[in-house]
Amino acid sequence: MLGYTEEAPSSSEISEEEYVPESDSDSSVDVKQLKGRKKRAQKTTSASSLEVQPLKRRRVTTSCSLAAKDPGESSSADVNDPGESSSADMNDHGESSSPDVTVMTLKKKEDGSRVYNKRYYCVFCNKPYSKMSRHLEAKHSDKPEVANALKCPKGSKERWLQFSLLRNKGNRAHNNKVIKEGKGMVIPRQQSTKPAKAADYLHCIYCEGYFKRKSLWSHMRRCNLSQKVKGLKPGTSRVQALCKYAEPVPDSVNAQFWKLVLNMHHDDITKVVRSEKCILKLGEHLFNKHGQDVTRHEYIRQKMRETARVVLQGQKDGKLEMLSDFFVPANFPHVIDAVQKVAGLDERTKVFKTPSLALKLGHNLNKVASILECEAMISGDENTIQNVRVFKQICETRWSECVSSHALRTLNEAKWNAPQLIPFADDVRKMHQYLDTKRIECQRNLKEEAVKKNWAELAKITLCEVIIFNRRREGEVSKMPQNAFTLRDTSVTHPDVELALSELEKKLCKHFQRIEIKGKRGRKVPILLTPDMASSMELLVQNRHHCDVLDENPYMFGRPDSQSLQRI
Repeated sequence: MLGYTEEAPSSSEISEEEYVPESDSDSSVDVKQLKGRKKRAQKTTSASSLEVQPLKRRRVTTSCSLAAKDPGESSSADVNDPGESSSADMNDHGESSSPDVTVMTLKKKEDGSRVYNKRYYCVFCNKPYSKMSRHLEAKHSDKPEVANALKCPKGSKERWLQFSLLRNKGNRAHNNKVIKEGKGMVIPRQQSTKPAKAADYLHCIYCEGYFKRKSLWSHMRRCNLSQKVKGLKPGTSRVQALCKYAEPVPDSVNAQFWKLVLNMHHDDITKVVRSEKCILKLGEHLFNKHGQDVTRHEYIRQKMRETARVVLQGQKDGKLEMLSDFFVPANFPHVIDAVQKVAGLDERTKVFKTPSLALKLGHNLNKVASILECEAMISGDENTIQNVRVFKQICETRWSECVSSHALRTLNEAKWNAPQLIPFADDVRKMHQYLDTKRIECQRNLKEEAVKKNWAELAKITLCEVIIFNRRREGEVSKMPQNAFTLRDTSVTHPDVELALSELEKKLCKHFQRIEIKGKRGRKVPILLTPDMASSMELLVQNRHHCDVLDENPYMFGRPDSQSLQRI
């Protein structure tokens, strides 16, 4: 029902937090047994060196204060939710950097034995309990999820998995609330003995447990609620990106745009992107313009990363903390210094290591300034409007002097005496002969065996032929949609049109097929197809479904099992 494996969980796979005693979780408990357990627990706790808090209402302020309560009692009325808070500061990416967000860690007594102080949050009533299975059976047996778990035999793996999933769901709801509010304590699936940050954890998309990023990949390979990690290549970054989708979307951020941000490689630059509201506004502005084109998503991510690099440099210098500080007129010299350092300016020769980056950063900052000015006008923030306008005026006068002139000079001087490589006619002939031979071989292989490998090989050869024959940009031909080929005009030339054509032109119209695709800046670009190219493309269309090319993939030269396209 939940996709778990049949073998029973071994002792090495089940941590101490995952173990639920049969006497507490799988059996009915009467009042006398409960009273006896309470007395024994109180005696044991008082005999130890651990301090016992009085059983009265008290606000929880530390990550270990839950340990002071009697582990045998449910504390729904006595212990406040550590995730409750009135207001807090939190980064927009859902990973709080506030010190008010803590992670529950493993506590030990003076003799080295473990303190069983961990509490789990109920998915139905959002309150902490130390014995979650007992609570669900006593209070929520009418819920369908709990009823299905109770139908399983006591002590069985099925029953354990059902209760474990409900326990993880409750903890995940609580953790998301704490992260979103920026204050409280998150509950990991496996407690650590060392202090940790909430940003170091992610929720598993299958069992919804809260695990460390570094160990998430190994957990997902043996997760009891997943038979197999499908569609993933080995590597921790791919798993973390997949599990990142399960995290809550920040307020005032488009959900589709947030998925684009989550696909970024996790590093210091990405942390700045997710924490800076101004950078997210820049990305969302570009997403609203180009988001419908999947091939432009990488361009949007790159623009955000470029801007984040300048912010990171300003933070390292200790002069600029946030992107909004860049638009304070008094900070303009620090902005120039940060841009020059990121682009690699040599102070002696005034030559940029990456001159194009310096020009791009100027455009990005100008675009962010325009966005902030528009929002300030809408909200009536006169101070921000004045700062941004003064910043733009300073840029018009000083930016060319400090950045643009040196960057353009570096680009122009790099073109001086640059060698131009022209291929020999013999090399061109050999290449065309190789493509003809390879095309025939790939067509034969695909007809004999319709598999992904043969389909991809024929797609690459055909794409190369179309690019070379038409002398078009690689990106334009690679993005050719499938309907541009399937809906092409295959009708014969009208007799009235033939009157204006020469004999050679008439033969060429019968030999070539013409399609139109979208080029640079939205221009219409004609593409001519020879009979050999057309036959290869027809074979590709016929075998798309058999070679696992997704129906959602709109590209003629798409990749199997993906929504991306082939590039050469």
